[in-house]
Amino acid sequence: MAPARLAVMAAACAVLVACGGEALTLPPLEPLSPLACTSTGATVRMQLYGDSTQAGTAAGRGLRGRTPAIWLQADMDALFGAGAVVVEDRAVPSTTARQLLDGTDGENGPWPTSVDADIAVVNHGINDAGHGATTDEYKARLEALLVAPARVVLETPNPTKGFDMEPYAKAMREVAAARGAPLADTFTYVAELPGGGTSYLSDWAHPTEDLYGHIVRHALVPTLTPLVREKRCK
Repeated sequence: MAPARLAVMAAACAVLVACGGEALTLPPLEPLSPLACTSTGATVRMQLYGDSTQAGTAAGRGLRGRTPAIWLQADMDALFGAGAVVVEDRAVPSTTARQLLDGTDGENGPWPTSVDADIAVVNHGINDAGHGATTDEYKARLEALLVAPARVVLETPNPTKGFDMEPYAKAMREVAAARGAPLADTFTYVAELPGGGTSYLSDWAHPTEDLYGHIVRHALVPTLTPLVREKRCK
């Protein structure tokens, strides 16, 4: 996030009760049971793209701990067996969908040259909004990201305490519906938690470690499981 925008976020948090104190915690996730699946023998590869909320940043711990990629790998192992699905984290903190397209995020080449997977999950939006992208500009970026040698899954950004991400989540839903792309609606899952979900954030934007796990379980896994079954199960 740009320094100027971060200053605005800090000022906004100063007047929001939810920005102070400890974040609320969610109950531990129940273990998943293996799915009935006659294996094709195929290994399904997934890559996760996005900003710090995809990389797993949380206030006070940086990238240590269980990130979305780690949570997702554990759930895929439980559902399909170890080694059936391989999850790779390609997310880069403080980046936008525009940078992912242009290959200027510091890790990935111009889109889609770094895509080497069956399924690519894209979670960008918070920094696009923070850098002033209009929803129309954002939609154009998402449409360009759908062109890839993989099944692209769009993941809506989570709510934040500093500014309203709902228009960007709505824009992503519209792109997914118009283009027939799979959608993991993280925004809706988090927003429907008590208090609009922001009390479960570790700071103004980043989920806590346990919220990352619940996002994976309740938003990503239901969307990704059918896509994995198409390739993994007869």
